[in-house]
Amino acid sequence: YYKNKIKVVNGVEKEINISNVLVTKILLGIYGCTPAYDRYLINGLKKANINYSTPNYDSYNNILIYYRKNRGEINKAKEYIYNNSKIKYPLMKLLDMLFWESGKK
Repeated sequence: YYKNKIKVVNGVEKEINISNVLVTKILLGIYGCTPAYDRYLINGLKKANINYSTPNYDSYNNILIYYRKNRGEINKAKEYIYNNSKIKYPLMKLLDMLFWESGKK
């Protein structure tokens, strides 16, 4: 939709290329169904030895395998966040925050 609707930027006709970062940030913000594949998330995935490429089945599956292996610790963090802020984040938002923070360091 975005690519078909936006043809002119600052008065200049442009071809718009939609990146995985933009798409996943929009999906994360609206639905909470994917981490945002930005540089910090990718760095965090590398640090956790999670194989990834682009947002696809294999990449999501590898993230979910990581979650299943670390479910107890991640769920403790989820409860801590909820108890201190009353915010119930979707799982993919929590994983996005985890890998983003790890990748930023």
